[in-house]
Amino acid sequence: MEYLFVYGTLRKDFNNPMSQFLKTHSEWLSKGHFCGFLYDIGEYPGATLGACANNKVFGDIYKINDSNTVFKTLDTYEGTGHSFPKPNLYIRKLVTVFTEKGLKTKAWIYIYNHSVENLKLISSGDYSNIIY
Repeated sequence: MEYLFVYGTLRKDFNNPMSQFLKTHSEWLSKGHFCGFLYDIGEYPGATLGACANNKVFGDIYKINDSNTVFKTLDTYEGTGHSFPKPNLYIRKLVTVFTEKGLKTKAWIYIYNHSVENLKLISSGDYSNIIY
């Protein structure tokens, strides 16, 4: 069983072709968070890993029904893999995530793979409710 944590345009409440694809090929389990930072890249966010203190990125946890189909499509959407220029825009990494009830599990997350030096931090950690 594989899980995916999404924090940007793939979230449950977003209505675009890729979020619809994810809803069709997986099962939404819970809202949740992971320890890290969220940045505004422009038309979408990027997240990096960090210590948990007050640094949380909020999103949705999905159980993936067909991981080969889902990750092949999402890797292309996220610009990661051998067919994309290096360094990839994102890397898919297995990370500990926490459900809204405090349970923890491992889930795949697309982590931003470029410098965040000049990007605006989304201090709320929640892309669906952007507060800087």
